[in-house]
Amino acid sequence: VPASVTEIKQAAFYESNLREVTFAEGSRLRALGKQAFYGCRFLTYIDLPEGTLTVEDDAFKGCKVMEYARIPNTVTAMGNSVFESCEKLESVVLPTGLEKLGNTVFNCCYALTTLEMDGEGRHFTVEGNCLIELETKELWYGIATSVIPEGAVVSIRRSAFKYVNVRELAIPEG
Repeated sequence: VPASVTEIKQAAFYESNLREVTFAEGSRLRALGKQAFYGCRFLTYIDLPEGTLTVEDDAFKGCKVMEYARIPNTVTAMGNSVFESCEKLESVVLPTGLEKLGNTVFNCCYALTTLEMDGEGRHFTVEGNCLIELETKELWYGIATSVIPEGAVVSIRRSAFKYVNVRELAIPEG
């Protein structure tokens, strides 16, 4: 993707045969539109460039063989179902700048075993493979091997573990 591209519009690569997406050095990408890479059945990873601000609904939904995704710290908003049905997705690095997060982001991501964030964000953090909203101490998403950190969570969001193959869940006393 050339450095001059600032937005990948809605459904730009919908169900395409893309195998790899590379962003040019100095990329000025700011937004991924709805369903930008929806159903790209051969796309195995995505590493968005720094400077990207938003990832809209269903951006990578149905990318069945995607294994890895890194969303840069500059992203402040991610829509609904961004990675839904990415059945082979194993690892996701989320942005520390995240302020708004949609629903069902990781639904049907059966292989997801690693959820990370490069440091603690202002609104969300990841600890023990749990995505936690800091102000309310609510666990938003858990994955197959979540360890709920002691003292960090006071409530678990409805659907936090929906369509997750929970293999191990450690819940602290209290």
